Amino acid sequence: MISGSKTKIHLITMALLLVLLLASWPAKADIFKLGELGLWNTDQELNYQFTVSGPISAFDSSDPLWPDGCTSAQRIERTLNGQTTISYALICQSPLRAGQKLLIKWQLDGVRYSSNVAGVVDAISLVPKGGSISVPISPNQIVTRPLEELAKNYILQGIWHIWLGWDHLLFVLCLCFLFQGRMLIGLVTVFTIGHSITLGLSYFDLVRIAMPPIEALIALSIVFMAREAIKQKSIPAIFVEKIVVTSISFIGLFGLLHGLGFASALSELGAAPEEKLKALLFFNVGVEVGQIAFIVVIVPLLAFMKPLKFAGTIRYLTLTFIGCFGGYWTIERLASF
Repeated sequence: MISGSKTKIHLITMALLLVLLLASWPAKADIFKLGELGLWNTDQELNYQFTVSGPISAFDSSDPLWPDGCTSAQRIERTLNGQTTISYALICQSPLRAGQKLLIKWQLDGVRYSSNVAGVVDAISLVPKGGSISVPISPNQIVTRPLEELAKNYILQGIWHIWLGWDHLLFVLCLCFLFQGRMLIGLVTVFTIGHSITLGLSYFDLVRIAMPPIEALIALSIVFMAREAIKQKSIPAIFVEKIVVTSISFIGLFGLLHGLGFASALSELGAAPEEKLKALLFFNVGVEVGQIAFIVVIVPLLAFMKPLKFAGTIRYLTLTFIGCFGGYWTIERLASF
């Protein structure tokens, strides 16, 4: 136990670090920049309306590259609650047709695109390639991607989502403080199985749950895990079996919650209907690879830290920080209901 003045110093230091971090970076766990696109005819044959919406940070002053013969007559930009919506009035010299495309270079990781051109209504998801997103006038012209391209795209998306998703990483970090060796790998795999189940159910619209309560529960799960790691410095051998059984139950439950959070990103990352099952599989592979890679880096660092004189203090401060961050996210997400 840490006592007396040392406890106060640690807590004050922790609070200052937390305030500085929260002032420097927005407390967002899901960093994927997802957008909505729309293209449709107006009341005049050669006039069209194109709209795009997404997080403020995704946009700059650039405009899309329009199909040949089309120009923008007007740009209207609005921002509300961290989301930007840009509307363009297009005038074309001839009707838009299948095979034509427009190009956007904003920093969006995926978009949902709906169109109503010449009476043909369609909706698809698109992802960037080479730093830009190619938007087809006729979505039905899209060709299914080769398996190797699909695998590369979704495995990388899974890896980046786990690496850049702070709430998921902090949860796994708590596991690293609590368990070691095969037990750690086993529980991370249980976590993966749990989130894979709900990710699949949500991705295929078999389960629909409002995301704000789920996001709040995910944040609360971090607080719980940080608390358990602070309480449990070491596991007596006589209690290992009981703790493992209990941990499997809790980690599996938390995995189910985190899977619903993953689904909000995966649903917008560009899989055609015939690609969805493969996309789900490869995304899960990427998430697992990302988790294992994180563990491979963290575990040696914890092993190196263990013999140090101030290892207990570092552990306590780190877990307190994680718990404070989880608590901050919980309150923030509850306030946004």
